[in-house]
Amino acid sequence: MKITFFNPYFQTLGGGEKVLVAMAERLSQKHEVTVLVKQPVDVPHVERYFNVDLSRVTFTPLPRESFLVRAMTSRYAKFPGRWKSLIYDYAGLRNLKKMPIDLFINSLYQSSLPNPAPEGLYLCMFPQKLEPGNIYHNAVRRLYNRFTTRLEAHFLGSRAQAIASYTMVAANSRYTAGWVKKYWGRPAKILYPVCDDMGPAGKKKNIILNVGRFFADNGSSHHKRQDELIKAFIRLNRPDCEFHLAGSAASDPASQDYLQGLRALAKGHKNVVIHTNISYAAITKLYREATVYWHATGYGYSGEIFPENQEHFGMSTVEAMSAGAVPVVFKSAGQLEVVEDNKSGLLWEDLDQLAVYTAKVLDDAKLRHKLAAQATMQARKFGRDAFFKRVDDLILEIEHAK
Repeated sequence: MKITFFNPYFQTLGGGEKVLVAMAERLSQKHEVTVLVKQPVDVPHVERYFNVDLSRVTFTPLPRESFLVRAMTSRYAKFPGRWKSLIYDYAGLRNLKKMPIDLFINSLYQSSLPNPAPEGLYLCMFPQKLEPGNIYHNAVRRLYNRFTTRLEAHFLGSRAQAIASYTMVAANSRYTAGWVKKYWGRPAKILYPVCDDMGPAGKKKNIILNVGRFFADNGSSHHKRQDELIKAFIRLNRPDCEFHLAGSAASDPASQDYLQGLRALAKGHKNVVIHTNISYAAITKLYREATVYWHATGYGYSGEIFPENQEHFGMSTVEAMSAGAVPVVFKSAGQLEVVEDNKSGLLWEDLDQLAVYTAKVLDDAKLRHKLAAQATMQARKFGRDAFFKRVDDLILEIEHAK
């Protein structure tokens, strides 16, 4: 079977890209696999970064767009992200329909691209609304959403028609699947993201760790809230501890400004260390040495009003748990499927709780060892073998549905 993945923004190298390459690696063992991207990919770097074997996977840049399309969708264009996605979708759909594809797997976040192949699988990190709601940010934002939705319907058909064209939707958690049902009115299969086993635990140090992409908060994405965590660590006032933040850094100006802001917050605090774009081996070392893992995605946003701002699953939390780091994470959304409160970690609701719970873990060796052992066991539910089995089952189901 000829399988094509669609992800034109592959260069971000976040959690979605990790799921894509792990899935592509698995499927390439039996099928002909192609990944369509916007720019050429440094495959050896991706293999090292995500610890995968992509020797049987072909990365193919999308056909070159016209000058007008390139200008309107460049990083320097001031168009909103949805408009850029629409332009790409419209310009690319005609070419996609000409390609010999048996199964089209769309892994572009909140894409409205119709399925161009006989079979289609939509990998959903979080669903977009099919119609703009009456309560969404503010009046200008609501107007923007209505206008953009009409543009999408004119050029691609309605969002509902686009989503319905896919054979199957796979959600990254029960939390996301619930919103797929609410927004799209259809069930979703659960495909938990692939989470690496970062163990065994090394000699633990008084390190608190956070792993996540560094990007600007635009108000409608699941921002990692590293700024709040740095402030919380400074208030924690533990000279005996270090706080390490690690992840890939987005290259757009707003995200680079955000990263510089984080460095400014950390200035003068030698025990706050920021790592950007470090190797898989370096990330693994941090996981193995860390005693506590912090996660704050969703903090400061209502889960009902801004569900997309919550942590849809929490891959880095699971990977930290696999190396025996105790998760002390924000009590919301996908994290509730990952961490069992007071059993495999601790869930906090405000920054005062975060400080109290962290101190308990650092100072109570018996509690720390109990939580770490349970966390390691819990993480195994989301390892590579479990992910590969779920992928195999989904593909079999799609093949049998023909």
